[in-house]
Amino acid sequence: AKVEFQQQLQAAMSKTTKTSQDKPPEPPPQPKSEPATSALEAKDSNELERNLARVRARLAAAEIEQTREKEKEKERQEHEEKERQREKEAAKAKELKKREEEERERERAKEKARQKEAQAREREREQEREREREREKREREREKEREREKEREREKEREREKER
Repeated sequence: AKVEFQQQLQAAMSKTTKTSQDKPPEPPPQPKSEPATSALEAKDSNELERNLARVRARLAAAEIEQTREKEKEKERQEHEEKERQREKEAAKAKELKKREEEERERERAKEKARQKEAQAREREREQEREREREREKREREREKEREREKEREREKEREREKER
C-alpha cells in the first residue's frame, strides 16, 4: 500500500512539474485585462495543492498502517518467543521430573537389592544354625550309640564273668 501511495505522490508531483513545463512561458504580467487567466491558474494551483495534500495524507495513513503492522508483527514475534520459552521451561521441568523419578527408582531398586541381600544372609544364617543343630543331633546320637555299645560290652563282660 505504501508503494502504491508513493507512486501516486510521484505521479501528482510530476503532474505539477509537467504542467508547469508543458505550459508556455508566462507572458510578462499585463495590465489587468486578463483576470480570467489568472483565476484559472489559481484554480489549477489550488486543485494541484489539494491533490498533493490528499496524496500526502494517504502516504501518512499508509505509513501509520505500516507502523501498526510492524508493531503487530513485533508483538506476534514476542508472543511466539514467550511461548517457545514457556515450552522450553516446561520441557526442562519435565526432564527434571523424569530424572528425579529415575533417581527414586534407582534408590528403590538399591533398597530392594539390600533387602534381598539381607534376607539371603538371614537364610544362610538359618541354614547354618539348622546344620549345626543336625550335627549336634548326630553327635548326640553317636554318643548314645557309643553308650549303648559300652553298655553291651559291659553286659557281655558280665556274662563272661558269670560263665567263669
